[in-house]
Amino acid sequence: LRSNIFVVPEVYLQQELSRAQQDVIELDVEISALLTQIRVLKKRRELSESRCANIKSLFVPIRRLPPEVLSEIFE
Repeated sequence: LRSNIFVVPEVYLQQELSRAQQDVIELDVEISALLTQIRVLKKRRELSESRCANIKSLFVPIRRLPPEVLSEIFE
């Protein structure tokens, strides 16, 4: 394709162009599917991070205080 010495038949070039265009279409479809999968994985990651934060909040010291003490503090 890079040489001017050999003349390639136009039919061959059309076939190569058609194959290359089909490759681009197929790659676009694959990229789209992967982007969708990335979005799903990012959402799952956000949910897991949120769950971690919720679980970590159960370990804070104020949670160990009895309700009576907390009510006295806020009264």
